[in-house]
Amino acid sequence: MGINITIVTQGVATVLLADFVTGAVHWAEEAYARRDTPLIGRFVAEANIEHHHRPRAFLARSWLASSWDLLLLGILLLAVAWWCDQLSWHIWLFAILAANANQIHKWTHQNAQENGPVVTWLQKMKLLQTQRHHARHHHGEKNSHYCVITKSAQSGARGTGCLDDNREISGEAAGFEAAAGPDGETESVCKLKRTRCD
Repeated sequence: MGINITIVTQGVATVLLADFVTGAVHWAEEAYARRDTPLIGRFVAEANIEHHHRPRAFLARSWLASSWDLLLLGILLLAVAWWCDQLSWHIWLFAILAANANQIHKWTHQNAQENGPVVTWLQKMKLLQTQRHHARHHHGEKNSHYCVITKSAQSGARGTGCLDDNREISGEAAGFEAAAGPDGETESVCKLKRTRCD
């Protein structure tokens, strides 16, 4: 009995960690990536900006087109864990969830008919994030609710102040400062200190 509880607890912790980490990446992308950011601007920032202007547009993209970057990071994580002889079911679960975070995100932009009975049931049971919960990310200033896998990781993060719109505080440590986008909107973009944002 004790082993089952331990496994369940570790599984839940792994899911929440994957949700928090992918939420933190989502937050960083929106807080600091912009169209002209080297390497990721065209592939990441552009998609994020489009998503906030047309939230359902990314539903037309295939799983691979939406998740290629997360898949590569997941494969890298698995390879490093294997190389270090630390590959466990926890790492596999984390990598699988992280690689599918954008797909789970897509489900929050689809209705029950589009999602089908299994995903809809998981959302009703609050095992996956619901449309209603994620909608908070797309309202107002669009500066909260970055976690997309579950509701729980976001609730915990908000309770600690993590993943709130603290760009000025957290970015300062990394040498960044928050700034409005080139068209004056709060597109969740930033600039390196001492460089122009427009």
